[in-house]
Amino acid sequence: MSFFALLFVLIQALFFPSLASAQTQPQPECSALRTFLNLRRPTVSQTFIMEELTLTGLKRTSEEFVRDEIGFEAGCALTLSDAEAAAQRLRNTNFFISVQLYHELISERGIRLHFIFEEKWTLTPVLRGGTGGGVSFFVLGLYDINALGAGIEPGAQYEQYAGSPGFVVWWRDPHIGTRDWRLSLEFAHVTRPAYYLNPENDEFYKPLLRATRFSLIGLRRVGRWDIGLGVEPLKRTLEAQDLTAPSFYPNFTATSGTTLGVKSSVRYNGVNLDDFRLNGMRSEWTLDWLVPARAPGSTDPVVKVSTQNLFFTNLANRHNLGLRVQGG
Repeated sequence: MSFFALLFVLIQALFFPSLASAQTQPQPECSALRTFLNLRRPTVSQTFIMEELTLTGLKRTSEEFVRDEIGFEAGCALTLSDAEAAAQRLRNTNFFISVQLYHELISERGIRLHFIFEEKWTLTPVLRGGTGGGVSFFVLGLYDINALGAGIEPGAQYEQYAGSPGFVVWWRDPHIGTRDWRLSLEFAHVTRPAYYLNPENDEFYKPLLRATRFSLIGLRRVGRWDIGLGVEPLKRTLEAQDLTAPSFYPNFTATSGTTLGVKSSVRYNGVNLDDFRLNGMRSEWTLDWLVPARAPGSTDPVVKVSTQNLFFTNLANRHNLGLRVQGG
């Protein structure tokens, strides 16, 4: 039995070598070229085989992260528009001052792509403070959007509002499992003033509201779109005890409440971050659905819709004009 098995293997290796190599040769990874938004059907004359890829100028950012962000490797069939889209994805990371792309034809359909990078410093300190409405605040922190050269963003900040301390820590990873998934974790224990005006006697209160929040959000990138969904447990405690409740809201004296938030977001990123010259738009829409587990006065859910839109256009001499539109 073993003799016939050995004979079969020898015949296959001698007479069908191309078939054996085709079965063992791994196929190139071309994940960025296989999205359902890529509806065009380029002809063979429009596509090229990327035979070589060179990366120049990387010092802090890892080559593995950049290749993962490009989304295709040697052996993939692509168009020049696919190559430019990869360069734009790298610009949108905001890790680089500039990303330049060059290509050269090295065979009938084979091309070599050259990416040339100029990196920027991404470790950022946070220091701000101010006063308003009778409340002063101070914030001190540090974060890095490209920690370990892998695009991971850890951060922490200490803050003090109205003399009450608090802190926020977060961790965001742009590649969870695949290049198109991103995970965001955040924990906050902060204090904010809660402004309240009693409509019956016009008495104005500024009690402190202590909030403990944990946020877990997953985002899926599809082309230039980011689609996110997450949960956000939140506990709020009203530290003041001397509030006069209006007659139509007798349960106002309840000093704590717990909610479970369901957060979804849709973001379109069409901003060109090439050489600090911004051109395009970035639109983000967020839907928050808060389900009170224990809230004063009512158990109805709260739905909040907010949007932030940024519009940019290029001007002469490396200047740009921007417009921010927000609503809720």
